[in-house]
Parts: sequence; structure tokens; C-alpha cells
Amino acid sequence: MIALIITTALQVVFYYHEEIAVYFYVLSGLSIGGGVYAWCHFDSKERGRKLSQNMRMAIGLAGPIAVPIYFVGSRGFKAAGKVGFGLLLYLPFYALYYVAWYLTGVVLQMAGYYA
Repeated sequence: MIALIITTALQVVFYYHEEIAVYFYVLSGLSIGGGVYAWCHFDSKERGRKLSQNMRMAIGLAGPIAVPIYFVGSRGFKAAGKVGFGLLLYLPFYALYYVAWYLTGVVLQMAGYYA
């Protein structure tokens, strides 16, 4: 989560330097995927399931597709459906992303960065 805050803040700082900001945008996305992957990793250990290398990569890079597959495989279709197929895991990460984006913008504006 700290990585997400830092990369998001740097994305805002370099907003007008697109050639740099794009890298921080990608890092922010990878931080979100990495956070969801970490949760799935620890969940699989708790459930005594082993994540295959392909599933690890899929969760980290294509989570909105792979996380529901993981949830159905680890809980069954009915139980996975009750928890939104795991897609609710993304809510705290995206909330943190937008809060960090907004607060960094406010701080930079107060400091006269955009003047």
C-alpha cells in the first residue's frame, strides 16, 4: 500500500511530464495488482492450496479475470458469488489510489506547484 501511495503521488507530481508520468501510472497499476496478489497468496496458504506459477502471474497482471477464477476454485461458485468473486478486493486499493491522487494534488496546489 505504501508503494501505491508513493507511485500515485509521483504520478501527480510528474503529471505534465507525460514521458515520466506514464511509468508511475504503470507502477501504480502494478502496485494494485501486487496488493491483490498478496492477499490471494496469503489466502491460498490459509486454505492449504498452492497457487500455480501461471495463476500467480495472471492474478498480478490480469487480476479482474484471474481473481474470480481463483475465488471459484478456492471456495466454489456459490461461495465465491457471495463475496463478489473477489473483485471487491480492488475497492480499498482503488480508494487509496484516488485519495492519494487527490491529496497530492491539493498539497501541490497549496504549495504553488501548478502556478
